[in-house]
Amino acid sequence: MDPSTVQQMSDLQITDTVNEQPRTQINFPSIPVVPYDRMFPFLIPHIHPDKANELHTLFDKYKRDEIPKATFFLLMIDIVGVQLVSSALAQMQEQQKSNLQVTVNEQPGTQINSGKPVATFYDMYRILAPQIGLDESIDLYFLGDKYQRGEIPASSFLPLMQGIVGEPVFRSAAHTLLNR
Repeated sequence: MDPSTVQQMSDLQITDTVNEQPRTQINFPSIPVVPYDRMFPFLIPHIHPDKANELHTLFDKYKRDEIPKATFFLLMIDIVGVQLVSSALAQMQEQQKSNLQVTVNEQPGTQINSGKPVATFYDMYRILAPQIGLDESIDLYFLGDKYQRGEIPASSFLPLMQGIVGEPVFRSAAHTLLNR
């Protein structure tokens, strides 16, 4: 699914929720962008040497702008698998300190605001990725990337994120994240 289709679908999801009172609100000041080359130390030990060479060749093509980011990411997932990519992101996140903070109020209208326990988009992504399909996982990753680049306003980010994964899964992930 190309990124423009994802954006169009996300816009439709926003339109559907405009007249509703949002039950969940998260304020993420920014999402850290993860350079792909920083993922390699977490990926390479877990894959066959031939796949490691294939991944390096693919990354070289990406750096030379021979393939677009979306294609690179999909091909990387084909080479190493979504589980390993999610695991690498989680391990990287554990090594990084982030300024993103999340607080959940367990009332029916869950509020997640900056100010208390620390969590990142990638914390949520790591919890959500195994619970959702590959297409949704990719859509969610690119949504976070677009948000980081400022292509998606903060007010639209959470409804879009929730629209991709569904409200029950989103609430469950937020609850899991806050109980750690």
